[in-house]
Amino acid sequence: MMRQGQRQEVAALLVAATSLVLEQAGCACDSGVQLAGDTDDTPDVGDRTLDDAVSDDGAEDWTPDDAAPEDGPDGSDAVAILGTCDDPIGLACGLTLREQKVGPAADVLDRYLCDDTVSFEATATPERVYAFTAVARQVVTLTVAPEDGRRFGLWALADACESTSCIAWSTAMAERPEDSTWFVAEAGTTYFVAVEPTSPDESSRFSLTVACSEPPADGTCSVPAALDCGVDLAHESILGGEDEFDLYSCSSGGRVARDGPERAYVLMTTSTQNVVISAAGLLGQAPLLFLLGDACDSAACVERSVSGSPVELRFTAEAGVRYFIVADSYDGLAGNVCEFSLDVTCSGT
Repeated sequence: MMRQGQRQEVAALLVAATSLVLEQAGCACDSGVQLAGDTDDTPDVGDRTLDDAVSDDGAEDWTPDDAAPEDGPDGSDAVAILGTCDDPIGLACGLTLREQKVGPAADVLDRYLCDDTVSFEATATPERVYAFTAVARQVVTLTVAPEDGRRFGLWALADACESTSCIAWSTAMAERPEDSTWFVAEAGTTYFVAVEPTSPDESSRFSLTVACSEPPADGTCSVPAALDCGVDLAHESILGGEDEFDLYSCSSGGRVARDGPERAYVLMTTSTQNVVISAAGLLGQAPLLFLLGDACDSAACVERSVSGSPVELRFTAEAGVRYFIVADSYDGLAGNVCEFSLDVTCSGT
């Protein structure tokens, strides 16, 4: 009969022999043999990436309810919740995330300060946070669409995940099924995106779409887009435009502040013409139109458009004189998408 000590020695020899055979066979798996006192209760949380948040069809797999617990495996270190500033969901060009929701998560971002002048008091609900890293200089358009009828605010944050670093926003103030904002992203820079419902409801769901395009090659004072009599531009956009002018001092119409981006045009006629340039809004309201003369200088504004639908800019163009016309978006809406049509009508004097 084997003694207790002998049985323990035989058991140890069997474990060692089993491990040796598995090692020689090239098996990388665990032998399944566990010695007394040897436990492994540590869960494998792993690194969560975009694949954790989005399935092949673009629908979300992870929700905040699926996220890791607040305490780490040892009960001491907190584990970040997916969809917060500490663990934002990755975004990429051409991506649509569906069935997104904001809670339960951390409510860190409450008062957004945008363009140093415009502030928003967000709701008391948690926000859903995303991150986008640009691979090149590009125009990034973000569109949030509610999936249950509620409306959402959308903020793009630069440099850090802080409400004071807001660079573009849309607060869904208009009654429409979706709302968009855009910004020009610089290569290698990471931007954060926060989405919050406009009313305190953590169960609201939404989709978020990311579209990318190259910055426009024209539309600035240095490279203006060309206009001519009879031109009918069916689809123009401020998207990606520069913000060269904030204050216009017009000899007719007084001083006008517009701190959004603009699109610049140039017109030259071969004979004296009475010119009417009209703009009608396609997405958002039509921009204001400013006639800047030959200098493309907002301080030397000659005329501004007359309010209406569409808005109209009227002036007399002298033969061979270059005229700059600027379509400027609205105060405080630097990141709002403004798309419009533009018509140029001329009649000889």
